[in-house]
Amino acid sequence: VYDSGRRHNLVWLPRWGCDGMIGSAQKLLMARAGVRGVMSFSNTDTASVVGFITNTSYTFSALSLGDADTDRSIYIAVIGGGPEAGAPPISGVSVSGVSADLVTTNRIQGASSYSVQTDIWRASLPTGATGDVVVSFSGGNKYGVTVSVYRVLGASNTLFDSAADQVTSSADINLSVNTPADGAVIACAISQNSTGPVFSGVTSDITADVYTNEWSFAGSTFPTTILSPQTITFSATTAAAKVGVAIALQPA
Repeated sequence: VYDSGRRHNLVWLPRWGCDGMIGSAQKLLMARAGVRGVMSFSNTDTASVVGFITNTSYTFSALSLGDADTDRSIYIAVIGGGPEAGAPPISGVSVSGVSADLVTTNRIQGASSYSVQTDIWRASLPTGATGDVVVSFSGGNKYGVTVSVYRVLGASNTLFDSAADQVTSSADINLSVNTPADGAVIACAISQNSTGPVFSGVTSDITADVYTNEWSFAGSTFPTTILSPQTITFSATTAAAKVGVAIALQPA
């Protein structure tokens, strides 16, 4: 079932009724009513800051979180890169003052000239239609950051699957994950010193250069059938390194 604004309300139900399957209007009503076995998923906002962050945190102000709900989880893809080997790791994320939990992370600490990192964080946040997203670092060297915010209802906190990959070459990275029917996938990646980045297997939510040719990417998709796997790859020409993560969410 599809809503405007890339919002999907996803339902698994047994066959029933005269035609063996309930109608799409009934599914949509059940999704909005919070029926168990239903997921609602949408990308609500994205933002990026280019390089030269020298503080220990950066605030993306008043990002959209979507409609409030007692069951709402906010997932945030966080992608960072800097030109220095000492660029600090991303060490924490909060949304509307609530500390998020780290779901998955992947980082390359360059030997001499760069550092790149991709994370996905999660916070339970039942109230508020907008909120500040604060990304914290374990130091203050130069860094650029991209965030992509997702509103999720009715999802299990246990991942269905996850993937992480990294290379220190121009080779592609593979972020393919197995997916349940009516689940959702979030993926993010970054390439260092690269041109022409291409992410396949997910729909782009944001692509941004966070430093000079350090291309960050976040994307998502909504498989309605079981996929083993959902093939996801990230490529970029002349890249010195790439790093990325992906997760598959399942209905509670």
